[in-house]
Amino acid sequence: MAIDKFVEIIRTIVSKIRLVLSLPVPALGMAFGGNHRERIGINTKCPNLLVTDMAIWRPDAITRELTVTSLHSGITREQMSQTVGWEIKCADDVKETSPPNTNDLEVLRDLIGRTAKARQG
Repeated sequence: MAIDKFVEIIRTIVSKIRLVLSLPVPALGMAFGGNHRERIGINTKCPNLLVTDMAIWRPDAITRELTVTSLHSGITREQMSQTVGWEIKCADDVKETSPPNTNDLEVLRDLIGRTAKARQG
């Protein structure tokens, strides 16, 4: 994927949810931080990992804000900052993402193939 197309995609990840129209919504994620989901009665699991073309993000243990925990090879914090419309949070010990192994690649290729076939109808 070209980096300009990735920038366009990553900008669709919003920094703050402004309006929730219905509940329960599994896609609500961590909502407004902390224990917000529990306070409003949502007891389903929420996202605990986001993988993009540049990094791996995980929720902070306390605030639940998605935090960069691993950068893919060759990617810098500065590049990450340029791809989003807000100040990203990085873990204190950001690591470099390990490259995928043979099994990882097979699983991904299979998923891509099945997805393409399903979209064809």
